[in-house]
Amino acid sequence: MYEFVEDGFAHLKQANVEWERAWDRLSRALINDTVGTDRRAAYCPDSRETWQYMGTVLVEGNGWVHEFRHRHHPVSKQRQVERVPALCTP
Repeated sequence: MYEFVEDGFAHLKQANVEWERAWDRLSRALINDTVGTDRRAAYCPDSRETWQYMGTVLVEGNGWVHEFRHRHHPVSKQRQVERVPALCTP
């Protein structure tokens, strides 16, 4: 499920159930409600940026979360970071 785990950081392997679940949860985040049909990407025509999976981190008090960033979200017009709780922990 994870290809790398070290000191509170992990990286999901692509094409597995947890990878798909994390992206699905991200697509349902409020910030993505008005971005059109491809909510997973949230493509910004101004910057040509989309969501990027940054890794899975251990957050004190929250447990493991998948972290995504968007360098220029089409709704906020600024950098966004979203965290999605991990069901399968490293």
